[in-house]
Amino acid sequence: MRTRDVKSRVAEALRLTAQTLWQAKNYFGELYRRGKVRLGAPKAITAMAHT
Repeated sequence: MRTRDVKSRVAEALRLTAQTLWQAKNYFGELYRRGKVRLGAPKAITAMAHT
């Protein structure tokens, strides 16, 4: 499943930032990794961008 194509630069920047969380050793990194297992990578990225 893919996420929708976005025209907003801010939304794109937030998604790019969320993708970098997989290697973060903090609360948000752990939250992203748990979401990735539960939801899959595309939905976890979008969820973290909304956080």
